[in-house]
Amino acid sequence: MAASPPPPPSARPVPGVRRRVLLAGLLVVALALVLLAGEALVVGRAESRIASAVADQLAVDVEVDITSRPAAVGVLAGRIDAVSLTATDVPLEGQPVTIDTLEVDASGITFDGDEVTDGAATFRAVLAEDQVRAAVPVLLAGLLVVTDDALVLDAGLLRVPLALSVVDDALRVRPDGALAEAAGALLGDPDGLVDPIPLHSPDGVVVTGVVVEPEGLVFTGTLDPVVLSR
Repeated sequence: MAASPPPPPSARPVPGVRRRVLLAGLLVVALALVLLAGEALVVGRAESRIASAVADQLAVDVEVDITSRPAAVGVLAGRIDAVSLTATDVPLEGQPVTIDTLEVDASGITFDGDEVTDGAATFRAVLAEDQVRAAVPVLLAGLLVVTDDALVLDAGLLRVPLALSVVDDALRVRPDGALAEAAGALLGDPDGLVDPIPLHSPDGVVVTGVVVEPEGLVFTGTLDPVVLSR
Protein backbone atom coordinates (compact mmCIF):
# COMPACT_ATOMS: atom_id res chain seq x y z
CA MET A 1 0.00 0.00 0.00
CA ALA A 2 1.41 3.36 -1.03
CA ALA A 3 2.30 5.83 1.75
CA SER A 4 0.25 9.04 2.09
CA PRO A 5 1.88 12.06 0.55
CA PRO A 6 3.35 14.59 3.01
CA PRO A 7 1.14 17.64 3.80
CA PRO A 8 1.79 20.75 1.78
CA PRO A 9 4.21 23.21 3.38
CA SER A 10 1.44 25.70 4.21
CA ALA A 11 -0.44 23.09 6.34
CA ARG A 12 2.53 22.07 8.45
CA PRO A 13 2.69 23.54 11.99
CA VAL A 14 5.21 26.33 12.45
CA PRO A 15 6.59 25.99 15.99
CA GLY A 16 8.12 29.47 16.02
CA VAL A 17 4.84 31.21 15.17
CA ARG A 18 2.92 29.21 17.77
CA ARG A 19 5.43 30.11 20.45
CA ARG A 20 5.18 33.81 19.56
CA VAL A 21 1.36 33.75 19.70
CA LEU A 22 1.45 31.96 23.05
CA LEU A 23 4.00 34.43 24.41
CA ALA A 24 1.92 37.39 23.23
CA GLY A 25 -1.15 35.95 24.96
CA LEU A 26 0.77 35.45 28.18
CA LEU A 27 2.07 39.04 28.01
CA VAL A 28 -1.47 40.39 27.55
CA VAL A 29 -2.70 38.42 30.55
CA ALA A 30 0.26 39.55 32.65
CA LEU A 31 -0.29 43.19 31.66
CA ALA A 32 -3.98 42.95 32.54
CA LEU A 33 -3.12 41.53 35.97
CA VAL A 34 -0.59 44.31 36.57
CA LEU A 35 -3.14 46.96 35.59
CA LEU A 36 -5.77 45.43 37.87
CA ALA A 37 -3.33 45.27 40.75
CA GLY A 38 -2.26 48.86 40.10
CA GLU A 39 -5.86 50.08 40.03
CA ALA A 40 -6.64 48.22 43.26
CA LEU A 41 -3.59 49.81 44.90
CA VAL A 42 -4.39 53.37 43.74
CA VAL A 43 -8.11 53.13 44.54
CA GLY A 44 -7.54 51.38 47.86
CA ARG A 45 -5.10 54.05 48.99
CA ALA A 46 -7.51 56.84 48.02
CA GLU A 47 -10.40 55.13 49.82
CA SER A 48 -8.23 54.73 52.91
CA ARG A 49 -7.22 58.41 52.94
CA ILE A 50 -10.80 59.60 52.45
CA ALA A 51 -12.02 57.25 55.18
CA SER A 52 -9.36 58.58 57.53
CA ALA A 53 -10.34 62.19 56.82
CA VAL A 54 -14.03 61.51 57.43
CA ALA A 55 -13.30 59.43 60.54
CA ASP A 56 -11.36 62.37 62.00
CA GLN A 57 -14.47 64.53 61.64
CA LEU A 58 -17.07 62.00 62.76
CA ALA A 59 -15.01 60.27 65.47
CA VAL A 60 -16.04 56.82 64.18
CA ASP A 61 -14.75 54.37 61.60
CA VAL A 62 -15.97 54.94 58.05
CA GLU A 63 -16.27 52.64 55.04
CA VAL A 64 -15.53 54.28 51.67
CA ASP A 65 -16.24 52.88 48.21
CA ILE A 66 -15.21 54.74 45.05
CA THR A 67 -17.92 53.61 42.65
CA SER A 68 -17.08 55.61 39.51
CA ARG A 69 -15.26 53.79 36.71
CA PRO A 70 -12.47 53.76 35.73
CA ALA A 71 -11.75 54.57 39.35
CA ALA A 72 -7.95 54.78 39.20
CA VAL A 73 -8.03 57.22 36.29
CA GLY A 74 -10.26 59.58 38.26
CA VAL A 75 -8.11 59.32 41.38
CA LEU A 76 -4.89 60.03 39.47
CA ALA A 77 -6.57 62.94 37.66
CA GLY A 78 -7.68 64.40 40.99
CA ARG A 79 -11.42 64.14 40.37
CA ILE A 80 -13.72 61.38 41.59
CA ASP A 81 -17.13 61.21 39.95
CA ALA A 82 -18.85 59.01 42.54
CA VAL A 83 -18.01 57.79 46.03
CA SER A 84 -20.14 56.36 48.82
CA LEU A 85 -19.47 56.49 52.56
CA THR A 86 -21.07 54.54 55.40
CA ALA A 87 -20.68 54.97 59.16
CA THR A 88 -22.54 53.65 62.18
CA ASP A 89 -23.11 54.97 65.71
CA VAL A 90 -22.16 58.51 64.74
CA PRO A 91 -22.35 60.96 67.68
CA LEU A 92 -23.83 64.39 67.03
CA GLU A 93 -21.62 67.09 68.49
CA GLY A 94 -23.33 68.92 71.31
CA GLN A 95 -26.43 66.69 71.16
CA PRO A 96 -27.43 63.66 73.25
CA VAL A 97 -28.14 61.73 70.07
CA THR A 98 -26.27 59.09 68.07
CA ILE A 99 -27.02 58.41 64.40
CA ASP A 100 -27.53 54.69 64.01
CA THR A 101 -26.51 54.62 60.32
CA LEU A 102 -25.17 57.42 58.13
CA GLU A 103 -24.90 56.91 54.36
CA VAL A 104 -23.43 59.55 52.04
CA ASP A 105 -23.25 59.52 48.23
CA ALA A 106 -20.91 62.20 46.87
CA SER A 107 -20.26 63.18 43.27
CA GLY A 108 -17.89 65.42 41.34
CA ILE A 109 -15.40 65.81 44.18
CA THR A 110 -11.83 67.02 43.87
CA PHE A 111 -9.20 64.88 45.60
CA ASP A 112 -5.55 65.89 45.84
CA GLY A 113 -4.41 62.83 47.76
CA ASP A 114 -5.11 64.27 51.20
CA GLU A 115 -8.09 66.61 50.94
CA VAL A 116 -11.55 66.35 49.44
CA THR A 117 -13.10 69.59 48.22
CA ASP A 118 -15.89 70.81 45.94
CA GLY A 119 -18.56 68.45 44.73
CA ALA A 120 -21.92 67.78 46.32
CA ALA A 121 -23.52 64.93 48.21
CA THR A 122 -26.77 63.51 49.49
CA PHE A 123 -27.11 61.77 52.82
CA ARG A 124 -29.41 59.38 54.66
CA ALA A 125 -29.27 59.36 58.47
CA VAL A 126 -31.20 56.88 60.60
CA LEU A 127 -32.23 57.56 64.21
CA ALA A 128 -33.26 54.41 66.04
CA GLU A 129 -36.22 54.51 68.43
CA ASP A 130 -34.13 55.04 71.57
CA GLN A 131 -32.34 57.96 69.93
CA VAL A 132 -35.67 59.49 68.88
CA ARG A 133 -36.68 59.48 72.53
CA ALA A 134 -33.38 61.10 73.50
CA ALA A 135 -33.97 63.93 71.03
CA VAL A 136 -37.42 65.02 72.23
CA PRO A 137 -38.62 66.66 75.46
CA VAL A 138 -38.60 64.35 78.47
CA LEU A 139 -42.38 64.46 78.90
CA LEU A 140 -42.83 62.97 75.42
CA ALA A 141 -39.89 60.55 75.40
CA GLY A 142 -41.57 57.73 77.30
CA LEU A 143 -44.67 57.87 75.11
CA LEU A 144 -43.08 57.67 71.67
CA VAL A 145 -43.17 54.43 69.67
CA VAL A 146 -41.73 53.87 66.19
CA THR A 147 -43.87 51.49 64.13
CA ASP A 148 -43.13 50.22 60.63
CA ASP A 149 -44.36 53.42 59.00
CA ALA A 150 -45.33 55.93 61.68
CA LEU A 151 -44.23 57.68 64.84
CA VAL A 152 -46.94 57.17 67.45
CA LEU A 153 -47.66 58.90 70.75
CA ASP A 154 -48.83 55.98 72.89
CA ALA A 155 -50.63 56.98 76.09
CA GLY A 156 -52.27 53.64 76.73
CA LEU A 157 -55.92 54.11 75.80
CA LEU A 158 -55.00 56.90 73.40
CA ARG A 159 -52.68 56.28 70.46
CA VAL A 160 -51.95 59.32 68.32
CA PRO A 161 -50.08 58.96 65.01
CA LEU A 162 -47.77 61.91 64.39
CA ALA A 163 -46.99 63.65 61.11
CA LEU A 164 -43.39 64.78 60.69
CA SER A 165 -41.80 67.42 58.49
CA VAL A 166 -38.63 69.47 58.34
CA VAL A 167 -38.95 73.25 58.08
CA ASP A 168 -36.18 75.82 58.61
CA ASP A 169 -33.77 73.26 60.12
CA ALA A 170 -36.31 72.13 62.67
CA LEU A 171 -38.41 68.98 63.06
CA ARG A 172 -42.12 69.78 63.15
CA VAL A 173 -44.41 67.28 64.87
CA ARG A 174 -48.19 67.41 64.69
CA PRO A 175 -51.10 65.02 65.23
CA ASP A 176 -52.10 63.13 62.14
CA GLY A 177 -55.40 61.77 60.86
CA ALA A 178 -58.79 62.39 62.48
CA LEU A 179 -57.27 63.69 65.70
CA ALA A 180 -55.47 66.41 63.78
CA GLU A 181 -58.76 67.58 62.34
CA ALA A 182 -60.38 67.59 65.78
CA ALA A 183 -57.44 69.45 67.34
CA GLY A 184 -57.55 71.98 64.54
CA ALA A 185 -61.25 72.57 65.10
CA LEU A 186 -60.81 73.03 68.85
CA LEU A 187 -57.40 74.69 69.16
CA GLY A 188 -56.65 76.18 65.79
CA ASP A 189 -53.40 75.33 64.04
CA PRO A 190 -52.22 71.91 65.37
CA ASP A 191 -48.62 72.83 64.52
CA GLY A 192 -48.61 74.86 67.72
CA LEU A 193 -49.26 71.87 69.96
CA VAL A 194 -45.59 70.79 69.97
CA ASP A 195 -42.72 73.25 69.64
CA PRO A 196 -40.43 72.62 66.64
CA ILE A 197 -37.34 70.63 67.60
CA PRO A 198 -34.15 72.36 66.34
CA LEU A 199 -31.83 70.10 64.32
CA HIS A 200 -28.72 72.28 64.70
CA SER A 201 -27.38 71.22 61.29
CA PRO A 202 -23.73 72.21 60.65
CA ASP A 203 -22.86 74.69 57.89
CA GLY A 204 -23.35 73.16 54.47
CA VAL A 205 -25.77 70.51 55.74
CA VAL A 206 -29.38 70.92 54.63
CA VAL A 207 -31.97 68.48 55.96
CA THR A 208 -34.73 68.25 53.37
CA GLY A 209 -37.01 65.48 54.59
CA VAL A 210 -37.89 62.88 57.20
CA VAL A 211 -39.84 59.62 56.98
CA VAL A 212 -40.55 56.76 59.34
CA GLU A 213 -39.24 53.32 58.43
CA PRO A 214 -39.03 50.10 60.48
CA GLU A 215 -35.45 50.94 61.49
CA GLY A 216 -36.41 54.37 62.85
CA LEU A 217 -36.63 57.99 61.70
CA VAL A 218 -34.81 58.51 58.42
CA PHE A 219 -33.57 62.00 57.65
CA THR A 220 -32.40 62.90 54.14
CA GLY A 221 -30.68 65.97 52.80
CA THR A 222 -27.70 67.46 51.00
CA LEU A 223 -24.09 68.42 51.71
CA ASP A 224 -22.76 71.27 49.61
CA PRO A 225 -19.90 71.85 49.36
CA VAL A 226 -18.16 68.66 50.41
CA VAL A 227 -14.98 69.54 52.33
CA LEU A 228 -12.99 66.82 54.10
CA SER A 229 -9.44 67.31 55.28
CA ARG A 230 -7.11 65.55 57.64
